[in-house]
Amino acid sequence: MDIKKQYIIQTIGVAANNLRLSSEKIEVVGLLKETILNAGDLESVISAMKKITQLSKLAIKLHEIFNFLKQNKIDFLKLSEKFKDHTQLLVKDLNVVLDTLTPNSYKEIIKKLDEFSSNSLHEENKEDPLTIDFTGRQSSLTEKMKTEKLKERIIFEDEINDDHLFFQNFEATILKPVKEIELVLKNLGNGEVKSTELRQYESVMRVNASLSEKFGTEITTEMHNILAKAFRMLQLKELNPEKDIIEAMRACLIVIVALIKNKDVDITYYLNRAEDFGKKLQTLKMRNT
Repeated sequence: MDIKKQYIIQTIGVAANNLRLSSEKIEVVGLLKETILNAGDLESVISAMKKITQLSKLAIKLHEIFNFLKQNKIDFLKLSEKFKDHTQLLVKDLNVVLDTLTPNSYKEIIKKLDEFSSNSLHEENKEDPLTIDFTGRQSSLTEKMKTEKLKERIIFEDEINDDHLFFQNFEATILKPVKEIELVLKNLGNGEVKSTELRQYESVMRVNASLSEKFGTEITTEMHNILAKAFRMLQLKELNPEKDIIEAMRACLIVIVALIKNKDVDITYYLNRAEDFGKKLQTLKMRNT
């Protein structure tokens, strides 16, 4: 398989693992991978995807990744870090695509995609009449158009770079309090944690839940919300810091770290335990919420 296709397909797959997927969404992910795999001219297909409303934002991110892969020199020592960045870059817009499309509606889009990409290839092979200069005016017009296109590209690249910076900051922000929270959970069972600390980390978890929601990671958002509620209930003494409670909160933390760091490990046990804990909290009444 072409290295560019393989790389992009894997980024889509890992990004999808950060989302809550129904059977329909899994099928759409499969169809999207198939589109990339079967592309004759991958760049033309991605460009065509930009013209389709439901896929346009995701396609912009895919095109940024493709341009990175087109470089003559790739630093393979740093490639794994770039792969993580690229994966995170896709999550938010992939989530929107999966929320918008069904397998049937995606198949309809494929027909448009084939039409757009074939038209694009045809237009590239046609001679541009503006390049035939009889009076000098047409040539001048062509240069002006090129200048305007360059301006547009610079504007859009700035937007993409801002997004990329946001995704890099997202990872650092989410992981920053992890070690501190691990220590809090360790001390919780010994009664060494003050109410002010519980309030502090409740606030941190709520902020990071909001950030995760903006990023589009459903599971990470859910884990932060569960932790925030648990910290709140511990403050109100409506939850006792027993061993099972502490281990369940730690399971939430493990899921967050595994997803953010794209760890290739099976976290099913921790995810199930964290979700069961979340359901348990839902059954308990909480004051002042």
